[in-house]
Amino acid sequence: MQAGGRAWRTSLSVDGSIRQSIAQGCQVIHIHGYWYGTDTLHTNKQLVRHRPTLKNDLLTLLQDKIVVVVAYGGWPDIFTGALEGVVSNDNLFPEILWTKYDDSPTLSEHLYKTLKPGIDRNRVTFYHGVDCNEFFPELLGLWGHDSHSQLQAVSKSVDAEPELKARVPDRGRLFRLAPLECDRPPNIEIWVGRESELRALETSNAKVVIVCGIGGKVSPHLPRIISRH
Repeated sequence: MQAGGRAWRTSLSVDGSIRQSIAQGCQVIHIHGYWYGTDTLHTNKQLVRHRPTLKNDLLTLLQDKIVVVVAYGGWPDIFTGALEGVVSNDNLFPEILWTKYDDSPTLSEHLYKTLKPGIDRNRVTFYHGVDCNEFFPELLGLWGHDSHSQLQAVSKSVDAEPELKARVPDRGRLFRLAPLECDRPPNIEIWVGRESELRALETSNAKVVIVCGIGGKVSPHLPRIISRH
């Protein structure tokens, strides 16, 4: 709000739909109530309460999204229950980026069991040493000032050429994430096949070699081959 954006709040202290309110801007959803004006769900009994309508809404919301989890340990609550339903469904394609504050974090038995289907599918990625008190101010600086200034510079450079303006994204779309499958966090612990092609590259005298593949999937052999040429 202070940065000039728009947001509205949806608070649920019982079962209900997150689609009950609609407005312009970013929707902030409090699924465990709110500290002012409503009850808060903060006891173990309240957190594990059965809330089927909310769970169905969360399943729909999270199914093909990039979900960044910050400053949250993973209670056996409605959110982790919805995540379990999403990552265990092979027909859904979420991307779960789970951050931990500790440099050497450990997962609780419940959280590991919940996320294991997504871990096995390479749909869950963990990051350690993330302090939300430092991360969000840095993100705000990159999002709200530097990138906006760069975008303004680009916009001014094409003012004289109207046909190029269509190529310049507006600020609201600048940070919109690309489709999930364009460049997922790569897993290159095992590299199988293409041995004959790698040998051909090692002995090639070609000036230009074009290598095509999935974004982020780089063979561990390529840097060694490139350094020889």
